[in-house]
Amino acid sequence: MEAIKAKQAEALTKRQEERNKAFIPPKEKPVLKPKEASTEIKIDVAAIKEKVKKAKNKKLGALTAEEVKLKMEVDEKKKKKK
Repeated sequence: MEAIKAKQAEALTKRQEERNKAFIPPKEKPVLKPKEASTEIKIDVAAIKEKVKKAKNKKLGALTAEEVKLKMEVDEKKKKKK
């Protein structure tokens, strides 16, 4: 029991010594200034216009009521043929 108390007292003194040491702040890396992006980027306007035209032609969203009816009719015809 006395050996355990002696070890505990020794550990306590070590902790106290560590706490009493002067604080040394960690070394920080110097801040690097970000490089400015080059303003001489060439933009292909014609290619962008083509992409926009293609995107406008795409159908988005749900089908209209008429399209749903047509699709159902086509499906029924396919089922009857089988």
